[in-house]
Amino acid sequence: MSLFKKITYLFIISMFFACSDENQNQENETPIDSVEIQSKFLFREALKELDANFENFKKINNIELSDDLIIGKEKEGFIFKDDIKKQLVIFKTKRIGLLTGYDVVVSDFSLLKAIDNNGFPMLIVKGYCNQTKEPLTIGIDVLKLKDGYSLRVQDPISSIVCNGCRRGCNPKRDSAGDGYCTDCKITNSNCSKTETL
Repeated sequence: MSLFKKITYLFIISMFFACSDENQNQENETPIDSVEIQSKFLFREALKELDANFENFKKINNIELSDDLIIGKEKEGFIFKDDIKKQLVIFKTKRIGLLTGYDVVVSDFSLLKAIDNNGFPMLIVKGYCNQTKEPLTIGIDVLKLKDGYSLRVQDPISSIVCNGCRRGCNPKRDSAGDGYCTDCKITNSNCSKTETL
């Protein structure tokens, strides 16, 4: 073996032991949760992809968004103004989900009137988490205007995410405007809340 190869070999061996000794000294430190890191990375990547798809959707449909966008009106239930507005709400709902740790699959929309929610109208989006199949209900604050209901399109968007229960566990606001989830109506089931402001 040439002198160069011997020196290179010894260098690699010494680096291995140096790294091994370094790892042995770190045994008392808190271990890194690789699943948590991977999950955060995947959600961040999914959020980037969703935002790119949203921008592409706006470009293809030649949409210029204002801060407040009329998305629909109440007529024997909630009716979207058009399919483009419905798709915009789906994009926003998925974004809310990703920001709160859920990959949301949207299944249904309804309106929670201000009179039934202490003066705060909300668009209620039902669905489930794609990973766990756990039921999710997201309440998105809307404004009632003369021409219909308006959604604040630009972030931040105020919302309440309730998850963990098929019956009950619905987003609402109290008289002070604080968000909460109604009680779960299934024994031994939990309902948890995440709120974005």
